[in-house]
Amino acid sequence: MSQRDFKAESELVLKCMNELLGLEKGFRSGTKRTKPLEARLAEHTLEEVNEIIVWVYHKWANWNDRNKYFNPTTLFRASNWERYREDFENDKTLKTVKTHVTERKHDLNMNT
Repeated sequence: MSQRDFKAESELVLKCMNELLGLEKGFRSGTKRTKPLEARLAEHTLEEVNEIIVWVYHKWANWNDRNKYFNPTTLFRASNWERYREDFENDKTLKTVKTHVTERKHDLNMNT
């Protein structure tokens, strides 16, 4: 079993965040501010973390203060992260259910 490199993974997450925000010199890994990110990476895969931060970014799209709060300290704080993760999972489930219901309605209409 290979050991994960949380520093390298946190660099990838921060690069994604910087790109979303359009920052050339943005968040850096290995700082006190990114310790919560490394803790979240220990609990979740890199893919899960990236999916959730992209979802949060788009969820906050029409919120004027988004850029003020879209940072490692806020996003990866344990109490906040759990809420974002749960909301992401619920949103994903709702979309799946809505898609299934829509497809089912479509199938019923096509068969009548």
